[in-house]
Amino acid sequence: MTLEPYLVEPPLYIDYLPGTSRLLVLAFSGVGDRHNPVPMPEGTVLTGWDGVNHVLFIRDASRSWMNAPGMIEALQAAVARAVEAIMPSRIVAFGNSMGGTAALIYASLSRLDAVLAIVPQYSVKSDLVPEERRWKHFSRNIAEWRFPAVPTLEGVSGDVMILHGGDAFEMIHARRFRTGPKVDHYVLPQYGHSLASELKNKQVLRPLMTQVLEGNMPEARAVVEAAGGLRFAEYWQQRKIAKRERQRNAAAV
Repeated sequence: MTLEPYLVEPPLYIDYLPGTSRLLVLAFSGVGDRHNPVPMPEGTVLTGWDGVNHVLFIRDASRSWMNAPGMIEALQAAVARAVEAIMPSRIVAFGNSMGGTAALIYASLSRLDAVLAIVPQYSVKSDLVPEERRWKHFSRNIAEWRFPAVPTLEGVSGDVMILHGGDAFEMIHARRFRTGPKVDHYVLPQYGHSLASELKNKQVLRPLMTQVLEGNMPEARAVVEAAGGLRFAEYWQQRKIAKRERQRNAAAV
């Protein structure tokens, strides 16, 4: 597949993969290799369905979690141009890690039919999430915090699915999200931040993406649950019960 440069407006880089359907996918990249000046496009085969879907691959060279000055306006204008040219019947966003955060922020501002965000950060702003230190080498360069955190998702128009791993680093963010009736928030306890690659290796990610792209959310939930996913509220309750049990056992010794 050959990607076409669509927009170069540093730090925003967008590539376009032409398709034949009326489905437009917005694929947001994560931070990628810190030594690479611009993150690479992610999910090229997964989102493009082997050239069937139209895809905009969205990359942030500044690794700003959508906070770079003017980035959201430039992105919205670029997407609007693509929509005018393609006239899609569905627009779906996908992102992993920082890309998942960006996809959720975009969904809070613009109408999308669906979003799949895998291991997104709620925030990397130190006074909001002081426990998060993994991306300090990027976040310390953010001068203006237009989006200090993912906005509430209570009013999103489309279907949103958020997946987190179950380790302590993932819970830093998972427990802070404010969701709503259109949001399915799952935890897959056996995985960590490498959740997307683990699901890909287990041949789960492609069928999951297929259902989200097609708008079959009951089937998407079934795929996640078959892979061991628990709704966040259920998982969090199980953690509380397990913690109380440990405390009782310690007191009894």
